[in-house]
Amino acid sequence: MDPLSFPVLTGAALTQAFTFLYGRLGAALDRRAEARDRVAVPDVLQGELRFPLSPDELEVTNREEALIAMRDALEVFNGQGQGHLLHGGNEGVRRSLARLRGALEAVYGQRITFVGEERPATGSPVVDQRLGTVRGKVTGMDAEEVSGRAQVIQDARTVEADAEVVGIKSKRIIGG
Repeated sequence: MDPLSFPVLTGAALTQAFTFLYGRLGAALDRRAEARDRVAVPDVLQGELRFPLSPDELEVTNREEALIAMRDALEVFNGQGQGHLLHGGNEGVRRSLARLRGALEAVYGQRITFVGEERPATGSPVVDQRLGTVRGKVTGMDAEEVSGRAQVIQDARTVEADAEVVGIKSKRIIGG
């Protein structure tokens, strides 16, 4: 993952971002409802989150090994007095936080966007499809109405001659 996919945050903003992401990671792995319900949304977050923040259990199960590895790797930054280790200019830290954010967006089914980023804000519809061979028709998003910014990412290895890949099918797109 490109380290530039995570913003260069410094000081309190980076600490807030880390604390939020690491907390959501712990809640997803903990799998107890009460751990998911108490969420402090940091000022550095842009857009709105849909509550309650409930992880998709299948996504957690499918990603559990990777989530545990991320938690273990980032644990050094979690704890009293360890904030000084976080440095937004460190590409390794940014790469790790970008991977964590990507996994959490899949687990929670919504974007996590920080102030100053130019990407669809939290709450914007996002579809990410990784496809092998496409036969027939594949549609990323099919809705009567799409409001705001929507993003469809489709990656198909092979699209057969009579196949069709559609990003967004909508009668009405508002804003964006």
